[in-house]
Amino acid sequence: MTDFTQGGNAVITSGSIRPSIKNAPTDARCRVTTKADIESIPLPAVGLLVYVESEQKFYVIGGLKANSMGVANMQVDMSRVFPLVTSTGGEGSGGGSSTGGTIDEATVKRLCAEYHTENTVTKTVTAEEFTADGSGLYFAVVNHNLDTTAFNIAILDANNQAVYECFEVVNSNNIKIYNDKAEELRVTIRK
Repeated sequence: MTDFTQGGNAVITSGSIRPSIKNAPTDARCRVTTKADIESIPLPAVGLLVYVESEQKFYVIGGLKANSMGVANMQVDMSRVFPLVTSTGGEGSGGGSSTGGTIDEATVKRLCAEYHTENTVTKTVTAEEFTADGSGLYFAVVNHNLDTTAFNIAILDANNQAVYECFEVVNSNNIKIYNDKAEELRVTIRK
């Protein structure tokens, strides 16, 4: 079983890191002991390249699923994990298509793009859609239809400047965003 804490030496950071010991991955999720350990990777990501030590082979995560508590995109979908075919040969010949259960770089890029397209919604909220709430703030309800309450959100104004993300989850398909004025905003929500 892979120890994703690296013996208690893993560091959680929002910036770049540099290992202080030999042969340590900069992201503990990128190296596992067995292929079965891929399913246990914490906070997995589509497109993550994972090295399986027992097979001396790279795999690409092509899809995620809900965990046992029903939270979307928290567990690797093992039916969407593929051995990587490199352009120099690797697991077969990298002829630009996925054959025999392997996958090439172009297919990895396509799968990641499809996943993010299917799991990302961008909506423009007009100034007219905002309602004053009586406390000096304005709110608008945004329907995303992603069927989740666990997501990333970005809100930009008409000048593409980030707006403080003040929002409330209404249900698994709707959020209520707040702003100090009624203005056009672009809201992007990604599962």
